[in-house]
This record gives sequence, C-alpha cells and structure tokens, in this order.
Amino acid sequence: TRDAHLRDASVMKAAAKLKDIVGRWAPLYADTDDGHIFAHVRSYKDADYVFAINDKRGYGDYVGQWKRMMEKGLPNSGNVTLARPAGAVYDLVRHKPVPFEVKDGKTVIPVSYETCDGRLLMVTAKPLAALTVKVEGRKVTVSSSDTGVMIPIEVKGFGKKPFYGVVRDGTWEHEFKDAAAGKVVVTNLADGRSA
Repeated sequence: TRDAHLRDASVMKAAAKLKDIVGRWAPLYADTDDGHIFAHVRSYKDADYVFAINDKRGYGDYVGQWKRMMEKGLPNSGNVTLARPAGAVYDLVRHKPVPFEVKDGKTVIPVSYETCDGRLLMVTAKPLAALTVKVEGRKVTVSSSDTGVMIPIEVKGFGKKPFYGVVRDGTWEHEFKDAAAGKVVVTNLADGRSA
C-alpha cells in the first residue's frame, strides 16, 4: 500500500500473529507489550543485558513524498518482560537502578521514550555490592563480590582522560604507565556509585 501508516499496521498485525505461533513452541525469553518496542538479550553467567529499542515512528514535517515513509521518532511507553526473576535492574546509560516488578517468576520493567531511542538494562539476581579500589603506584585493581556479572566502570585519575573498563568475575586491573600520581575515582556505571 502507498500509505506508510497502513503498511506499519499490517506489519504489526503480522508480527503479533507470528509471535503467537512461534511462542507456542519456543516461548520468548524477552518480550514487550508493544510491537514498536523490541528487545534483544545478551547474557553473561548470572546477568542479562537487555537492549530495549523504541521504533515507533510518524510522518515528518517536510515537503516531498508525503505518507510514503514515517521517519519521525514518536514517544512511546510499555513493558519489557524477562522470563526470570530479578533482584535488581540497572540502566547502563543513565547509571542508576530502575523500577521493576516480579510477577509469576518473570521480571517486568516499565520503559518510556521521548522519541526513537533505546535502553540498555542490566538485570541481576541481587543488588550489586559496592566496589573496592586498591591503588599500588600506578596499578589500579577494582574488586567486587559480584562474580557472576560484568560491571562497566569509569576510572578517573593520574591526570588522564577517563578510562573505561569492565569488572569481570569480580576483578579488573590496569597499570597506568607514564601517569602522574594522584587521586583515583572509580564509578560503577550500573548503579552510579563511586569509590
């Protein structure tokens, strides 16, 4: 059809039907209650990393092939459901915990968007413990009692630009060569706490 909104409605209807058919044999680990929000999961041991993308679009303000395509991102909201109970959920872009609910063994996470946008959510079995930082000369070691997750961190210090890494299986270390001595601050990019 010529009008993009009719094509979009047709695709949403077909996608819902396909999801229903496939779901009878292979239930989705991650799902959403809005066809314009889709979720993809990558996992590492006890943690899931959920990419939740809003692709709701409308017509833009332009002169041209009117109604042939919808390229203007629209606000949207819905719920992402993960087929596991969670103890904590973190927004890795905004660096803070986010609200969630556990129902019937599934985690339900509300999401909202101003336009076409995405969320990167880290789902863990329990809230993250505080990080421990040890500095020996120019060597920095970051430790965590959370060994089944990968925690993104930002390291500031030694007169250098921020350095980024991942505390994996409870440990991260790096030696900052040719760096001036000074205070080191490590920020957990999941919960926003610094050490």
